[in-house]
Amino acid sequence: MTSQSVRSLPELLSFIVDNRGRSCPTSDAGIPLIATNCLKEGKREVVFENIRYVDEHTHATWFRAHPKPGDILFVCKGSPGRVAMVPDPVPYCIAQDMVALRANPVAADAEYLYYRLRSPDVRASIANMHVGTMIPHFKKGDFNKLRFTVHDSISEQRAIAEVLRSLDEKIAINERIVLLLDEWVRSSFTAMAGQSRLLGEFASNIRKQVNPLDVEPGTPYYGLEHLPRRQMWASTVGVASDVTSAKSAFHEGDILFGKLRPYFHKVVAAEGNGVCSTDILVVRSNDPGLAGFVLAACASDDTVRACVAASEGTRMPRTSWKDLRSVPVIWPGESTARSFSVEVSMKSRFAGGLIRESRRLMNTRDELLPLLMSGKVRVREAEKIVEGIV
Repeated sequence: MTSQSVRSLPELLSFIVDNRGRSCPTSDAGIPLIATNCLKEGKREVVFENIRYVDEHTHATWFRAHPKPGDILFVCKGSPGRVAMVPDPVPYCIAQDMVALRANPVAADAEYLYYRLRSPDVRASIANMHVGTMIPHFKKGDFNKLRFTVHDSISEQRAIAEVLRSLDEKIAINERIVLLLDEWVRSSFTAMAGQSRLLGEFASNIRKQVNPLDVEPGTPYYGLEHLPRRQMWASTVGVASDVTSAKSAFHEGDILFGKLRPYFHKVVAAEGNGVCSTDILVVRSNDPGLAGFVLAACASDDTVRACVAASEGTRMPRTSWKDLRSVPVIWPGESTARSFSVEVSMKSRFAGGLIRESRRLMNTRDELLPLLMSGKVRVREAEKIVEGIV
């Protein structure tokens, strides 16, 4: 029988890196300063997004302490309880709205504690301790009140963490490959030479409004929140039953271009048929044989910059189809454009397959997590499940 005990969070820790209560001076370059927006739901490590920097002097003198490899970042304000593991070496320092938790190796394996803090029961306990309505936050003084069961055996803790980590590592590998595919498309498009033509010569805006009452349950849905920044393939997707207002229809291979705040650079290839927010332009290649070329053209940095420039001075920057279709793009010639488009389409299918696999892995991880922590599924059973899909 698995032995477990109820412990408070501080009982499992040896140190807390806490730089809260002070605004850190920043610089134009230097060491990345991680803010809470860099911790994403379900991501084992931070994402470098909207990064600020600190210089060497500030890094050495301003902070009370810095995270070490194996520490657990814990968000206290905004999205309380969101966590991430600190890698080795540590490539950043942390801002004031989070802390870094250092596990006491006698009481808890660090990776096990990371996954325990991600478990639904612990997340629910943290949510019940939120204070503030506009910006939720979790008080450090409440750490003593955060109590949950943990496995008494450190070796069992490590075995549980190893099972869950194997899934996260495969997901991370898939993500890196997708990013490499994305970068290949962008760099190859940028390297093209030729005459300039308008994007509207190759594509059209599809304006098919859909009443949500006419949408089949389970139909894929994309809102701006599902579109990643500067990545051509979306890893998350919603379902149409979650929305109530009119939406825009799209088909497999269409391009979804985020109209609102174009500097967020939200441009992706649609996966399957579905509906999306009306804050997204649905763009379709006039020639199916050039669909990959049009995707690369829409997602290029130059195109996004042109749309940002067109919306400057407005209270709420927004891209219109008139702006997008007027963007000049390089036309390398018919033969080169079609060959490139085939390559992009192949890479798009490959990336889509990896993303779908990662979704299955995430679902498996999230299903196993509470079962392993509660003891309803043993490590050996979980290992067999993981071996069948990794």
